[in-house]
Order: sequence, then structure tokens, then C-alpha cells
Amino acid sequence: VAAITFTDKAGAELRNRFRKVFTDTQDTADEEDAALISEYIHQVDSAAIGTIHSFCKRILTDYSIAANLPVGFAVSSEDAGPSLKRERIKRVTEGAWEALSKEDEAALRENEISIRKMRDLVDELDGKYARLASVGIDFSEINLDWEIAAYRFVENAIGLLKKEQIERRNKGSIEFDDLLMFTRDLLRDEPDLRSLVSSTYKLMVVDEFQDTDPI
Repeated sequence: VAAITFTDKAGAELRNRFRKVFTDTQDTADEEDAALISEYIHQVDSAAIGTIHSFCKRILTDYSIAANLPVGFAVSSEDAGPSLKRERIKRVTEGAWEALSKEDEAALRENEISIRKMRDLVDELDGKYARLASVGIDFSEINLDWEIAAYRFVENAIGLLKKEQIERRNKGSIEFDDLLMFTRDLLRDEPDLRSLVSSTYKLMVVDEFQDTDPI
């Protein structure tokens, strides 16, 4: 069984509830059942109870080689996420802009589209990268020069976001939301491993399922 909650605090509370149920039951159990319950109590701390990110980290840790991650990979703290994202957006925006031709850059500037405005666009792209990474851009129905330039910028930015994620994976220093994407990709692309994980966790309980991320 895997029990998924939305915060570390809620996970700790749920873990304590499991422990209390087992402890209360142990007091009235016969000797054989009491011994089994005692084993369960010791297993509570290592059980798959926690946030979706912690569950994904568990899977990636168990199957890091299959996930193309170095053994012992590190995950940046959730608190560090906003700072890392700001730095990444700055790098990607500048890189995507510099990759434009002079003609494309001029077309954007003529329509009052500056690199600063494009930074807001990259912020949006970064937040939706999980669903954009495999999307191709069709230029066939785009006619205006500035629109073509804008789409080229988007294409450049998505490519740079993908490059940054690959670099994080190769270095074994990944970010918090990489846990979701890497686990999704692993279970999607490795059917044998997906079956193994499915057989390990026969039941998944998700708190507040209506608020889950599309990934």
C-alpha cells in the first residue's frame, strides 16, 4: 500500500495514525497476532506514506540505473526551488533570445516585444514544461514576421529547458519537480519495471485526489 498526501506534515500525521491503530490493536491481540503487529509497527517509518514527491523519489532511488540517474543522486530542497527557477529562466531567456537571427530580433522589437517580456513567457513555459517537452511547432499557418520570430523563440526556449534538465540528470543533482517527470517517464517507457512497481504497490490511497497535478 502507498498512501499519498500533499504535505510532509500530513504525511507524518498519517504515519502516526497508522502507528496508533497498530499499537491499540496489539494490546488486545493474541500472542501470534501481537508479534505480527509489532513487526508492522517497526515498518511504519519505512512505509510508502508521504507526498507524491517522496513516493517518486522512492521509486527513482530503487531503480536509479533504469531511470538514467547516478546512484545516490541528490534532490534540491523545495525551498531552493524558486531561486533555482529564477536563475534558470534568466539563462534560458537570454540563450533563446541570443539564438534568434537579427531579423527575428528586429521583428520582435518593432512590435514592442522585448527580452524582458519574453522572460515572463519563459516563466510560463518552465511551469508547463512537462507537457511541452515533446511538442513540435508547426510554422505552416504562421504568416507575420513577428509571429514567426516569437515561435522561434519558444522553440529555442523549450530546447534549452530540455538541455538543462538533461544536464541536471547527468550530474545527479535534480530539482524537486524533476522527481515527478523522471518517475512518469520511467514508468511510461519501461513496461517490465512498471509491472514490478504495480505488483509492489497493489493499492494506492491518494488524499484530496481532485487537486492532483496532471502529471
